[in-house]
Amino acid sequence: MTAAEIDNNSTDNCPATLDLSIPATTFGCADVGNTIPVTLTVSDGTNSTTCTAQVTVADGNSYCNASYDITISDPCTCLDNATTLSDGQFSETVQLAGPAGDTWTVVVAPGFYQTGSPAPPAAPLPAGVGTPLVEGPSGTYTLTGKHIDAQGYSITITNGSETLSISNTCYYPNPSLSGLNAVYCSQDVQQTATVTADLGDASGTATVENVLFELIRQSDNTVIGSQSGASDTYNFDPSTLPGGHYTLRVTFDAAYDAIIHPGCVQEIEEDFEVRSVGCGTFPWSGN
Repeated sequence: MTAAEIDNNSTDNCPATLDLSIPATTFGCADVGNTIPVTLTVSDGTNSTTCTAQVTVADGNSYCNASYDITISDPCTCLDNATTLSDGQFSETVQLAGPAGDTWTVVVAPGFYQTGSPAPPAAPLPAGVGTPLVEGPSGTYTLTGKHIDAQGYSITITNGSETLSISNTCYYPNPSLSGLNAVYCSQDVQQTATVTADLGDASGTATVENVLFELIRQSDNTVIGSQSGASDTYNFDPSTLPGGHYTLRVTFDAAYDAIIHPGCVQEIEEDFEVRSVGCGTFPWSGN
């Protein structure tokens, strides 16, 4: 506190420059809420007088009784970039609300990766110790990063006096195909492949938003048949396919089931062969 802050227009009958002074005065958190007398001395070099102000100490910047709220502002944002059933990524922003003007940095963040990390199958880049949170708007601090399907993360941050932590785990769906043989005979009639998907934490069945089936001829990597919609089955007729190797690729787009199951896209493939000779005893049994 300065003398000018408690002076109330002191004057002098004689033309002179007034000197205002108070005892060295600082206030700490222990003084918040208290009323403390502070004596102002006014002097013109010859005469002086004093008066006492009653100063009530307030925590104007909320540092003494600061409250902090650490949250995740956009939990489990699918990046839909999985190349296996276990490497899909999520984007997530850790957000802290607290007093303005602080500097918050990462203490430790296992499983939390830099937002500029490459997509799978490349390894993501860890968010290092000391990584700063960005303030903006005033009193709001954020750090955006990535984490991996079913692995989750935990992050601890500090401003030097307070230490806060938060964690999260999110899941892609885990689809699987049934009804598809490894080998078909060219005389085989219509076949049906079915896709189902479990929630990533095995807590139930994932809800279908859309399923894209693509039948691919491997010899030239050409899509020769496709189907898109809510149906979980795909029909194809081996008798209409020339002998050769094929791939059935399924892109499963899950619907939102819960915050940790936000409805990501997961892709699976299975190969099969159609044989025009060496089919065994007709009708072909698949063996």
